[in-house]
Formats: sequence, C-alpha cells, structure tokens
Amino acid sequence: MKRWWPQTIVRLSCLASNNNSYYEPGGTMIITHSRATAHTCLADEDAQGLGRWNFITLKGKLDTYTMIISIYRPAKSQETYSRQVAYSAKRRKTMTENTSPETLWYSDLGALIKEQCYKGHNVIVAGDFNDDLNNEQSTTRLFMSNLGLRELLLERVKQGPATYIRGTTTIDGVVGTSGIRITNGKYTSFEASPSDHRWMVIDVQDIIIIGSPRDNKCPPMRRKVTSNIPSVKGTFQHELEIQVLRHNLHHKINELYKVAIEEKALRPHQQQEYEKIEVMFQRCVKSADRKCQKIRRGKVPFSPIQKKAMGSILVLKQIRLRWLLKSHPNRP
Repeated sequence: MKRWWPQTIVRLSCLASNNNSYYEPGGTMIITHSRATAHTCLADEDAQGLGRWNFITLKGKLDTYTMIISIYRPAKSQETYSRQVAYSAKRRKTMTENTSPETLWYSDLGALIKEQCYKGHNVIVAGDFNDDLNNEQSTTRLFMSNLGLRELLLERVKQGPATYIRGTTTIDGVVGTSGIRITNGKYTSFEASPSDHRWMVIDVQDIIIIGSPRDNKCPPMRRKVTSNIPSVKGTFQHELEIQVLRHNLHHKINELYKVAIEEKALRPHQQQEYEKIEVMFQRCVKSADRKCQKIRRGKVPFSPIQKKAMGSILVLKQIRLRWLLKSHPNRP
C-alpha cells in the first residue's frame, strides 16, 4: 500500500484472540491518504481496549472539524462478544452484574458522539452494526436518531441489500450528523469486496468535511537522481553496504551457502531464513535508493488568492518606485 500511496496511514483496533487461525473476526480500521492524512489532527481508538471502534478527526479552516468513527458491534452469538465479556470481567472496571458489552457499546459510543456534537463538530459513523438497519425501529436506528444522526446510504437507496454474505438483512451502514450531505453512495457487490461483507461507498464534498480547502500550493517533489552520474553510483553502493553490514547479511548468507554445499539442499527452516534475508536485502536497496534522491527545485504554482496578493504587492512596489524617481527623466 505504501508503494501505491506514500502518504497513507493505517490505524486499526481489535481485541485479538490467542488462536493461530488466519481468520480473526472483529476489529476496525481507518486508512487515510493524501489530503485526508494532512488534515488529520487526532487519531485514537476505543478507550476500553475492546476493539469496538477507532476514529480520526479532520481539521479544516474556520474551525471546521469532522470526526470519522469506524465501528464494530458484535452480536451475542459471536466469538468477539464472548471475548469482550471475558476481557471486561478480567479488568473488573467496566463490567457489573447488570452491565453487558452491548449496553456498554451504546453508552460509551453515545458519550463520544455527544461530546463531538456539543463542540459543533460533524460526525460520521460507519461499520458493522449487526442490527437490521432497514428497520427504523431497530435499536441502532433509534439510538442514532436520538443522537441526531441519520442513515446516509438508506436515504439514497431506500432499502438496503443483505450486506453479510451469509445474512439476509442490512447490518452495515453509514450514519452522520445533519451537516453531512453525500453526493453519491452505494453498496458494492460481494464479488467486488475482498471481505465477506459488502463495501459501502459514499462521496462527500471537501467543503463539508474540512470547510474551505487549504491553498493549492504544491510542495517540492522528490525525484531519483540518474544513475549515470558516478558520484550517485558511489553513494548508492556506500549506503547499500552500510545497510547490509548493519543487518549482518554477509555472514548470514555465507552460513546458508556452506550448509547448501554440504547437504546439497536447504531444510524448510533454512529456506525460510533465506527468504527473510532476501526481504531484508530488498529493504536495504530501497533505503539506499531513497538516499539517492533530491528535491526538484523550480516554480511552485500558487493559489488564486496568493496570485492576487502578489499582484497587489507588485503594483505597490511600482507606485513606490515611481514616487522615489519622480524627478528622474526615465522613471517607470
């Protein structure tokens, strides 16, 4: 992902189990890229450590703030729910005899949303609610309605599809405060999603999320220096050698080479060690390559506001120059 989007930041929250299975139900994740990463002023997760949600806050101009919350509410029949009960009981801080993870989920999330609404911030909540969102009288719909949030996708499609591949109803959704208006939105097909849930897609204008966008000023760009320059070749080899020595790759590969010559083959754990060395060497190459870059200098495009300001400054300079040279025969 970093190879495609260098400015990407991934944030996740989960209550992991102790098994070795590749399948780990539950957990939440938020991925930001480019301008969303630049505008992120806060990133946090469920304070109870139960993997129920994580969130970011985007800051724009004129005190415009938008909190985006990725949530997961497990059903009572699911393994994640049982893990939350056990974890909460172990801590003995959030659980009482009459308190269930479900009750805590609604009360804790409600407190977070109320705090943001009190500050006048926009709020978007999205994820797996494990509740029938098509039913306006469902627990989740009533809960969000009481907080002043509405279902954004169902406003457009009216009746949502089954969002879980083995389910029959819409349990995934996106809700938001009154200030959030979407220009487009849909549920993807199961074939288009790498998960066993449908993905949800919404388009929101920048001016709603961050207010007036920042000045459109492009930062200096980095580019690779051509390898035809001898000094660049020397720098690359020097940096690569430093990384190789730092990770002791020469010694490790020589040891594997001796084993391969003696035994005519590598055992499974030795093959895994060889693959680790290969991965580490590729990382060393990338590290050395980054040292062989430079900032591309030159003209930087300014925003219309900056262009107007620069024009005013040039006019004032011209007026001042004419006044200073008013007795000069060749004044401008």
